[in-house]
Amino acid sequence: MTLTALDYVVAGIYLLGIAVLGSLCSRREKSTGDFFLAGQRIPWWAAGLSIVGTQISAIMFMAIPAQIFARDWTYFIGTAAVMLVTPVAGFLFLPFFRRQRIVSAYEYLGQRFGPTCHTLGSILFFLMQLGRIAVVQYLPALALHQVTGLSVVTMVILVGVLTLVYTVLGGIEAVIWTDVVQVVIFSLAATLMLGKIITGVPGGVPEILAMGAAQEKFRLFAPGLALNQENTFVIFVGGWFLGLVPYCADQAVVQRYLTTPTEAAARRSLWLLAAAVIPINFLFFSIGSALWAYYQAHPGQIEGLAHRDSVVPFFLVQHMSGGLAGLVLAAIFAATMSTLDSSLNSMATISVQDFYRRRHPDRDEREYLRVARWMTVFWGLMAIGGALVLDRLNDRSLWEQAIQLLGLFGGSLVGLFLAGLLSRRINSAGVLAGVAASVVVMAAVFFAQPRPVSFFLFSGVGMAVVLLVAWPVSLLFPPPPAESLRGLTVWTLKDRSEVPAEG
Repeated sequence: MTLTALDYVVAGIYLLGIAVLGSLCSRREKSTGDFFLAGQRIPWWAAGLSIVGTQISAIMFMAIPAQIFARDWTYFIGTAAVMLVTPVAGFLFLPFFRRQRIVSAYEYLGQRFGPTCHTLGSILFFLMQLGRIAVVQYLPALALHQVTGLSVVTMVILVGVLTLVYTVLGGIEAVIWTDVVQVVIFSLAATLMLGKIITGVPGGVPEILAMGAAQEKFRLFAPGLALNQENTFVIFVGGWFLGLVPYCADQAVVQRYLTTPTEAAARRSLWLLAAAVIPINFLFFSIGSALWAYYQAHPGQIEGLAHRDSVVPFFLVQHMSGGLAGLVLAAIFAATMSTLDSSLNSMATISVQDFYRRRHPDRDEREYLRVARWMTVFWGLMAIGGALVLDRLNDRSLWEQAIQLLGLFGGSLVGLFLAGLLSRRINSAGVLAGVAASVVVMAAVFFAQPRPVSFFLFSGVGMAVVLLVAWPVSLLFPPPPAESLRGLTVWTLKDRSEVPAEG
């Protein structure tokens, strides 16, 4: 089966609409305050939907159904754990980001621990994002290759360039408003796709449930407490730690907190995210189970599936027509772009705020804006290169690879923030020693065979090592001066009210 003219029209309308929206937003980009923070004029619901779009990428649209297609629902408990991160992010981290005169989240680390920790936090963010954007760009390339017959390399370059265009033009405002559109598109497409799969299974939902129950495909709980296995305890605890990384220490999300007019509006955007987590995850888990049941009922149709990560586009090519394939294709674009654009804009923000502006504080806003756009292009090209590397390393679940990358670098980054927020005694020497120890421990854990802990716990281990080492090492050095901690810890936050961000 091939795409029809109507499918191409539907996908083309989406791409054209996104380009027009980016162009419209570009007219308001007069300074880095506009390019990075949209002048703090974004309504809370748009910021919330943008966070949803940033976190729900092609990893969810393709890799999660593929994972459930091959396994069961034991990972679903991790989504409930992510909901419990919202109060921590909203009442502990968000006030610090809103009440400092910052654009970059890692400027807080500079205020708390000095310039070395500021730079270290930015570098950890870059490492975490580079791995993630490579994965989320490679996955849709698989889908587009399956549908169009064009090479994965061609598709990687096409998706990367299309995303770059509107991200460079419109900055964070274009990113947020296109994210809002993209969330609607991929939610609608995923719902229609689930309905199409269900109608293809003789007996519909009751038969899917009966088949799944017989094969334990809907198993939610995995017994055991072993830390090196994916049991329910590890998945729940690990899911909570994993949730801390994007919502508490990732510039791509923190930047959304800073685009709303007030702290209260930013907190409402987080509650919107919390309300969406379980329904959206349920939708994509259901697609995975329904696909398994469909191919159980039609075993002859699965011949030709080269890789389980391609099961969604494989079904798309086989069975969706009359414009539905074009809508799902647009949704795959949307799921990719909603994550990639956020990462590119946030990486450009860090490049300018944490490196270029610090070295050249006397340049005018036009110069900073020009550098921001060029840095967006640079990181976009890096994302394309990373995706092309993954094209030769596709022998493991890309969803698991994404979680491992998040845990490897994100755990140390959250540990840095927690050390600064929760303790007045921990100093720069302590956290630097903690991060160094965390890097060594995480490298040993990653390469150990067998691994002593599950990949779900990577971020938790990284955080714990930072804190456990930072505290005793800090006791060997003088404590930070009390005046330098004003507004920078949970014990001294009341000393500083919310102020507008720079730029």
